[in-house]
Amino acid sequence: MAIRIYYVLLRIVSGLRYALALRSTAAGRLALACLVASAILGMDTTKNAAHEAFTLIAALIIAPFITNRRFRPALTVHRVLPKLATAGRPFSYILSAHNTGNKPLSSVVVRERFADPRPSLSEFRRSVQTGIAKGDRWIKDSMFRHWRSFLERNLIAEPVSRELTLLPAQGTIELRMDLLPLRRGRLHFEAVTLGRSDPLGLFRTLSSAPAAQSVLVLPRRYPTPTLRLAGGRKYHQGGISLASNVGDADEFISLRDYRHGDPLRKIHWKSWARTGKPVVKEYADEFFTRHALILDTFAREEDRVFEEALSVASSFLTQVETNDSLLDLMFIGTEAYCFTTGRSMGQAEKALEVIACARPCADKTMRSLEELVFNRAALLSSCICVLLAWDAERQDFVRKLKGFGIPVKVILVREPAGQVLVEPGPMRDSPGLFHVLDIGRIEEGMKGL
Repeated sequence: MAIRIYYVLLRIVSGLRYALALRSTAAGRLALACLVASAILGMDTTKNAAHEAFTLIAALIIAPFITNRRFRPALTVHRVLPKLATAGRPFSYILSAHNTGNKPLSSVVVRERFADPRPSLSEFRRSVQTGIAKGDRWIKDSMFRHWRSFLERNLIAEPVSRELTLLPAQGTIELRMDLLPLRRGRLHFEAVTLGRSDPLGLFRTLSSAPAAQSVLVLPRRYPTPTLRLAGGRKYHQGGISLASNVGDADEFISLRDYRHGDPLRKIHWKSWARTGKPVVKEYADEFFTRHALILDTFAREEDRVFEEALSVASSFLTQVETNDSLLDLMFIGTEAYCFTTGRSMGQAEKALEVIACARPCADKTMRSLEELVFNRAALLSSCICVLLAWDAERQDFVRKLKGFGIPVKVILVREPAGQVLVEPGPMRDSPGLFHVLDIGRIEEGMKGL
């Protein structure tokens, strides 16, 4: 019950704060502050004349709501958005507004409205209860801190606004909008809010034009030297038909009769039509260099360490040399994910999109990741492991991975810990392949890999 009460209070306060910022100008907020100050000072009308100032300021604040009460513009809007954006990198898009009414619009502020960043009651309760179980203090740490972290996590970008000087009746105008994404995720545009100020410039009357669209924001990526990973080519039975023709043997060698179990994609349809019986294409076995990028997602919440780990993995996806090799991105989410890029397969962008929507996996353990990776270990030439911690479970995972004879590079992302050194554990025999990246110095650390 206490959590529900705090949730309702925090939701009301944040809603009022947002409405005040949206409806008032800087002069209006100053007028409200003066109203409160004059109300406090003028409580005793026999000692000063502050109550007279209170009456005057109150009249100035009430007047705009009377003079500016009717504002219902007929407007349709549409955005020309890019397919993808990147956190930390500004992008531009075009906002097209069409006035379908018979009156022109002038001196109107156009402001984007995104999806509500406030959490649901169930999300808030689950987060607070997790914090209490970890020993957080009841009110300060388990309520307000969790609420603020939800707002920061769900606020992918700050709303942008532009002033519309004049839009004629039945006219159309295109506005160039500049937006800076703050973090990764799906950025949902819900509507465009129009605000018209009162003659005194204190408050705005608002009207909304619905325009639901979205753009996917990819994780922040850091400059990284092009990595040429160790490890020789591994045997891949039957080759990889979707890969470009690079290897120790050509992929296609001959045609043969169909055998039960042959995949349909290998059928040579022209030969079947000519001979009257199914014929399939036969491929030579090939040797490929195949690397794995293993991402640790086993965290309780989307904290700074988790976000930076996603950024590090995204940076590797675009920097690892894959012209003549394959790169498998592996991680555990709602299911086991494995995306293969390189050799002209064109999946790097798709892998980045999946990482952009990744969430912490608190209900599974490293064992599920072991099953995903170890089933493919015989095909791998080397591995990059991006880890959130360096506990016994993760060290055991790396130790088993090295037991397959695979070169392993470990990247540990952590909160700043000063000069505290991390014991390499199973990476003791290859310290040059064990790197610790402290938050706040990730870019510097990535350049030194």
